[in-house]
Amino acid sequence: MKTIVQITLAALLLAAPPGQAQDETGDAPPPRYAVEVLVFQHLDQARSTPETPVPADPFAAPEPPAEPSGAELEFVLLDPITGGPGFARLPEGELKLGNAWLRLERLDAYRPLAYLSWSQPARPRAGAQPLALRQAGAVPPGLSGQVTVYKERFLHLALDLAWQGPPTLTGNPEQPAAATTNRINESRRLRGDVVQYFDHPQFGAIAFVRELEAPEPVEAAVEPPG
Repeated sequence: MKTIVQITLAALLLAAPPGQAQDETGDAPPPRYAVEVLVFQHLDQARSTPETPVPADPFAAPEPPAEPSGAELEFVLLDPITGGPGFARLPEGELKLGNAWLRLERLDAYRPLAYLSWSQPARPRAGAQPLALRQAGAVPPGLSGQVTVYKERFLHLALDLAWQGPPTLTGNPEQPAAATTNRINESRRLRGDVVQYFDHPQFGAIAFVRELEAPEPVEAAVEPPG
């Protein structure tokens, strides 16, 4: 026979799934969001005639592969497992920008650099925890920065990314070639499930943030005291 204490404890444990329990202040947990960021490099547009734009619909099925045009492009899939409390892997079956990666990989004018995907809570800006690219594992040489998702009255996505492009010739044989560092530093208010484009002459990013549905609370079957 179960005691009243055992019944009450079992009910509390079943009604509060991991990550969904109230915090120490008694407030409801912050909403969770799935975040995907695809970073790509702009290559020489002369390799694509006419100039090829970024795919307008990243969710569309990729076009049939073209004839091989040179060296095979490399793609780094980043799988962050750290980044602060509440960060978690996003299952591969839930990724939404996979077709965008495939299409960019098949265009001569672009080179995919990194695909980040994870889920996290959206906290107020003062307490928001950014995800640094170095926390995500193997980062392509020359790419660094961080991504922050926070929510005040509205949801915001902030990218602070730096891409060090190839060395630029100076025209002076006595002066070595200098590498240029390009940066995207922008914060946007998000409205609905809309794909965001962050552009720069040397590189760019495609981002998609969507709210995750909270799991249904589990109702415990409590035996009446007997």
